[in-house]
Amino acid sequence: MNVKCLMLFFEVEHSTDFRNSLNKFFELQDFRAKFVIIAKQERFGQFQKIIGDSIYRPIQNLVSFADYESIVKQYEKETMRYEMGI
Repeated sequence: MNVKCLMLFFEVEHSTDFRNSLNKFFELQDFRAKFVIIAKQERFGQFQKIIGDSIYRPIQNLVSFADYESIVKQYEKETMRYEMGI
């Protein structure tokens, strides 16, 4: 049986430690959810280093990173689709 993800959690990490969000995500891992950390693109390397820690291994495949610019582009795309009635 293939069960799809029903929830998506987002955390914006502008200047705080990624571990705060990852620890929350770790506690929520049994909810069959996906998790997204949103931050400056310059912090991607820091995110990769921390998510690679062995403590986060159980959730590594559930957590992704999105930068501010990609979120804005997605918003603009969805806004255009909505306005076009698609």
